[in-house]
Amino acid sequence: MSHLDYYIKHNIAPVHYDLTNLSAHFQRREALYRTIGLLPLAFKGARVLEVAAGTGQNSLYVSGLGVDQLTLLEPNPAGIRTIRECFQNAAFPHATPKLIEAKLEDYEAPDGFDIVLCENWLGSSPHERTLLKKLAGFVAPRGVLVVTCVSPTGFLPNVIRRALAAKLTAGISGFSEKTATLVSAYTPHLATITGMTRSAVDWVQDNMLNPAYFDLCLTLPMVIQGLGRGFQAAGVSPDFRQDWRWFKAICGDEFDFNQNLVDEYFRAAGMLLDYRRASDSADSESNRVLDGLALQLVSSVRHYEDSLAGDSSKSADPLCVLRGQLSAIKALMDRRSEAAAGLIAEALALLEADSLTTEMVASMPNFSGWFGRETIYLSLERTDGSLLAGAGK
Repeated sequence: MSHLDYYIKHNIAPVHYDLTNLSAHFQRREALYRTIGLLPLAFKGARVLEVAAGTGQNSLYVSGLGVDQLTLLEPNPAGIRTIRECFQNAAFPHATPKLIEAKLEDYEAPDGFDIVLCENWLGSSPHERTLLKKLAGFVAPRGVLVVTCVSPTGFLPNVIRRALAAKLTAGISGFSEKTATLVSAYTPHLATITGMTRSAVDWVQDNMLNPAYFDLCLTLPMVIQGLGRGFQAAGVSPDFRQDWRWFKAICGDEFDFNQNLVDEYFRAAGMLLDYRRASDSADSESNRVLDGLALQLVSSVRHYEDSLAGDSSKSADPLCVLRGQLSAIKALMDRRSEAAAGLIAEALALLEADSLTTEMVASMPNFSGWFGRETIYLSLERTDGSLLAGAGK
């Protein structure tokens, strides 16, 4: 089931933010765009397309930056209603967006856009990776594409939560009942996050119950490989890059920012494991192993969840496989971080328990505060090989 099918089935758009303090919301958006190299002036006079605009709340910030055109693409009826309300109630000078109620699969742009935005939607399935290329085709030459990708290492804490959620709700059939159970279990976890702007209900429905959640794990190397050299990385958030190349040497075949970014990603991947920590001493190879194990765990949790729903197509016991993979991750962390290994052990104990209660999950003493830096924002400039090849001739 896709994100859209799931949202329509339950008549939800679980991506609302707390806009009580609109100025703070705008500062967050400016901080994000600044980090990935898009200062407010970049939007002035620009033609902007946002795909999967959700509730339109993020688009509000862009609408006030003096854009020439703002086009929002959103197929979810619940999201469309919220977008309209959002802009009708906007009490500041802003551009009125052109709202197109359609899926990306059915949309064709008459002209290219200077900036194309797509957050927290496209995933790793073959179909969605094809859609990534279609999305990139909407970017005008020397325009900018902004997409999100997911670090399997940063994804790990919430993937473990998803496994616990599956076990906790195994005997519950109703959507609202599952939501209420998981809100009770995870509200204490979410309360530990500074700057949390989504409600527990939205977070649970979008992360712990959404069948399409497992396909979100579109990694940074997948994006770079899928788009090719015609799109060069411009900025990333969180910004883990270092590039010590002399600028005078970056020309011709060396005009490539993508490989350096991928190398830096694996050098820094351990820092994405826990948002509370900003340092990790592990080497790139160890980080690659951890990233690979974490990606395998995503599939294992999905199979475990399917087995609880009655899909017994897998020959091996899905819970046994899941625990085995989690134990392998713990063994790796035993050599790297005693604290991280302890967090995994805490979750393993609950997965191995004969029964699981809401209170047991809600009161996890240390795991409750563990969240990773799972989402990576990436901006890329459409350079195209022809533009680079002709430079200086």
